[in-house]
Amino acid sequence: MNRVAVAVVVALACLGLARSARADEAQLGTALEFGTSFLGTDGFVDVSPQLWLSAGPWQLGLGAPLRLRVLDGEPRGGCKTPGLRCEDWDETGDYGRILRHLDYGGWSGDINVHVGDLTGVSLGHGELVYRYYNNWQFDSWHTGVLVDIQKPDFGLSVLSNDVLRWDLMAVRAWGRPV
Repeated sequence: MNRVAVAVVVALACLGLARSARADEAQLGTALEFGTSFLGTDGFVDVSPQLWLSAGPWQLGLGAPLRLRVLDGEPRGGCKTPGLRCEDWDETGDYGRILRHLDYGGWSGDINVHVGDLTGVSLGHGELVYRYYNNWQFDSWHTGVLVDIQKPDFGLSVLSNDVLRWDLMAVRAWGRPV
């Protein structure tokens, strides 16, 4: 129960810091999300402290989505952290949840890079990949990568669903005749 108390203290500290600061181009922001969820017969309170940093073309989002078990339908004895849903943090790839996103360029530049959760990604106007989501399973997390280079005469798009496993890989290249 001590780890749950630490998680609540961290969440409240982020809430106390929830204000934006601006120095030149750099921006810092924090947030705290709360919710509830049910998985099978277990009920959870979801707490997610978040931190965002934006400086020039770079944007970084960090967070720790925590599911705290408040209703245990089928008691489990194997979890070493009471209250925390251990299935969310039992694989190496699950720690990618902390990186919400790392972006370079934004969608108005020539070169755009996104590392993190992929939501509704399409390649080739939906002909190759259409509205792809890489995190639809509760028990495993995938930190995806999307690289998009768009120049007047050529372009390249690369998609990978996970930087550790590469279960899905898509590439689209195009060029304009001269």
